Amino acid sequence: EGYLVDLLNLLKEELKFQYELYEVEDKNWGSKQSNGQWTGLIQDVVTNKADFAIADLTVTKVREEAVRFSKAYFRAGMALAMQLQQEEKTLFYWLNPLATNVWIAMIGVCSL
Repeated sequence: EGYLVDLLNLLKEELKFQYELYEVEDKNWGSKQSNGQWTGLIQDVVTNKADFAIADLTVTKVREEAVRFSKAYFRAGMALAMQLQQEEKTLFYWLNPLATNVWIAMIGVCSL
């Protein structure tokens, strides 16, 4: 159930086809291995085990070399949510976003 299944059902009705959903054996989206073989969803499409894959799948240049992607049908601005930390605001509070070694490297580069 969910957005992708709803979309698939709409396509099924419009284009008049049947489908069977299954989970790929290795439970991977699909990455290219050092031997040139693929894993996951991409492997199943490349080897014709599946006619197509429908998933929240990131389009990458490497994947585009193996399979053809549809136009994007959904865009999501994703972000992480973390618990707020109560930080004491001192005179040097503005230094907190970067680690000490990063500040030292930046000062070193700027002094060249």
